[in-house]
Amino acid sequence: MVWENLKPRDILTPEAFTNAAKVMLCVSGSINTIKHLQAIAKEARRDVDIYGLYERFADEVPLLTAIRPNGEYTIEEFEAAGGTRAIMKQLEGFLNLEAKTVTGKTVGENLKDVKVADEEIIRPVNRPFSTRSSINLVHGSLAPDSAVIKLAVIDDRPLHFTGPAVIYEGQQEAIDGLNTGKIKEGDVVVLRGLGLKGGPGFGHASGFVFALDGSGLTGKVAVITDGHASGLVNKTLLAVEVTPEAADGGPLALVENGDIITIDVEKKVINLDVPEVVLSERRNRLLKSPNKREIGWLSIYQRTVRPLREGAVLID
Repeated sequence: MVWENLKPRDILTPEAFTNAAKVMLCVSGSINTIKHLQAIAKEARRDVDIYGLYERFADEVPLLTAIRPNGEYTIEEFEAAGGTRAIMKQLEGFLNLEAKTVTGKTVGENLKDVKVADEEIIRPVNRPFSTRSSINLVHGSLAPDSAVIKLAVIDDRPLHFTGPAVIYEGQQEAIDGLNTGKIKEGDVVVLRGLGLKGGPGFGHASGFVFALDGSGLTGKVAVITDGHASGLVNKTLLAVEVTPEAADGGPLALVENGDIITIDVEKKVINLDVPEVVLSERRNRLLKSPNKREIGWLSIYQRTVRPLREGAVLID
């Protein structure tokens, strides 16, 4: 790259980011890739909406492999079948083959002689594992910008859920509520204050979802959070990374116990069934409440971090 004067921005093109999003969709990649790719685009000064790419292509790109924890195959089996180059070969018709890569060659040149060793593990586009996206960005009155719902390759969890909100301001508080029987079948547990500014940083809801599974309530309780969760807890109906987050004045901050919330994955909506006049009154009360403010380095982060849809970067 040095001798060819090939620089990062020569490779980090809009076409390359589009290819990356499509590959992640076809392998049911981590939802971390959405915000990380957005951060890279932002730092590289590329005007690319990664979240928009995932939304645009979610229903177009087929799912061509099923790697744990989303399916039955291991990452070692995936590599033996040809790995990333093989999956890109199968997805060739969806990719921009003229995009430059770190090899100095185009995507098309890199894939020219690639063979797929096992088409049961890395399938062709005419025989996918699924045509339903496993990475779903949903919107609505509870998540005006977005929230993310991850599904497994073969998934029997409910894709529509309506129930009363049960509010918790932290993961341990929610686990305590679960242990004392305060969370019932049909509830929508709202874990808020775990977002970028609320943490500050990015809090995890994984421990609570594991506890929910251990209690036998998987699929019987929905969970919504402005925090993150590991792909290993891909069990119950779980909407993560709600934006705007509660600490940034998002609707999640206005939810009260008993409010009715609806999640519909197929329609890609997540709504709070509360009249706007009521929300306006709650918003006015919220503005008069003292905010949680950190000191020192964390206060700098809390003041300067950009929203998730801008990659959670610390630049203008």
